[in-house]
Amino acid sequence: MRILLIHNRYALRGGEDESTDAEQALLEENGEAVDLYEVSNEGLPSSTTLEPRRLHSAFLLGTRSIWSRAAYRNVYRRVESFRPDVVHVQNSFPQLSPAVHHAARAAGAAVVQTLRNYRQLCPKASFYRDGNTCEDCLGKRFPTPSLQHGCYRDSRAATAWVAGGQVIHNAIGTWETKVDLYISPSDYTKRKFVDSGFAPAERIVVKPNFLVADPGPGDGAEGHYLYVGRLSAEKGIRTLMAAWPLVADGQQLTIIGNGPLNREVDSFVRRNPEVTWRGRVPNHEVLAEMGRARALVFPSEWYETFGRVAMEAFARGTPVIGADIGAVGEIVGGSAGGVLFAAGDAAALADRINTLATDHERVAEMRREARLTYEAKYRADQNYDQLIAAYEQARHNADPVNRRSATPSRAREAGRPRSRSGGPLRE
Repeated sequence: MRILLIHNRYALRGGEDESTDAEQALLEENGEAVDLYEVSNEGLPSSTTLEPRRLHSAFLLGTRSIWSRAAYRNVYRRVESFRPDVVHVQNSFPQLSPAVHHAARAAGAAVVQTLRNYRQLCPKASFYRDGNTCEDCLGKRFPTPSLQHGCYRDSRAATAWVAGGQVIHNAIGTWETKVDLYISPSDYTKRKFVDSGFAPAERIVVKPNFLVADPGPGDGAEGHYLYVGRLSAEKGIRTLMAAWPLVADGQQLTIIGNGPLNREVDSFVRRNPEVTWRGRVPNHEVLAEMGRARALVFPSEWYETFGRVAMEAFARGTPVIGADIGAVGEIVGGSAGGVLFAAGDAAALADRINTLATDHERVAEMRREARLTYEAKYRADQNYDQLIAAYEQARHNADPVNRRSATPSRAREAGRPRSRSGGPLRE
């Protein structure tokens, strides 16, 4: 099969980038023909700066986030030359825009979109605002609350571009008519999109994340607790720091990651000599650290769409203490190698840590169960079969009128957005 992958990378590499690279490697290792069209957010202007030249750049980026004519032309030409069976879009925001979905379908390919965040439902993409989950915009034709709060980058102007794009692409039927199949990394995320009315259940398949190379089980020999992730409020790092004074003496904690709360974490580490902060480290070192840890602490407070670090911990046979929220509750709670606590409850988190600190037999059993969970659900060979099945379903779902044999109109070739009825939109 021939697959064109499309991805807008983040300025700071995260789970979405890891998962995209893993799928590319998986397809190539299994002999599929893969082409990659990607851009990176590194170096993009801040939307909140007042310097005129930067404001102009931010304005142009805002317009491109709704419809990028350059991305349309590039994808259309790439499909025409590479002739993929499937175009798989991982992330198109903000530089590529949903114009890439229109281009792929216009050129005749089946289109798949992975739902790695909630961008189509929430301008901030996370359902998280001011330290709490927020669904104020869910189900609304126009996400007015997001404008009131300046949800995207704490800027009403920047939020207006994102919200406007959401309204426009709903109005012209992008998500209804230009995507043949959606891939959700978890049942939780699928339910969120289905319940919102975004797409019917039969157009969303669940395929979890995975590891290309099995790292094998670790031994937990160092016996410390481990946090891996962005140092930000929605990831629950503050809850972990609040819980730590309630943890029994003698326990060790290692923190891996960087983020906007770096200063708070640095101050916390200085006050607690039993805590080590390693900053950002390569993924192979993260996996090594996981194998040495007693348990991974996953205190997230937003609706995670999957929770890649939990899967990685299971691969190493490391138990996970996870917050019962979003897909974390599903991934961690669905394994005897995991234990849950109420999201944001520092006392409950401390209780789970203290329990595992003294119950060595339970930890040993959880290590076995964690590894079994990985082997049963997250192996690369299983994931390859699931991914190819999704591609085949997308090809089946694709409208024959938009196949490669169709002759595109001049408006399509020029990269002009079209209405739900098919006519070109006024510019």
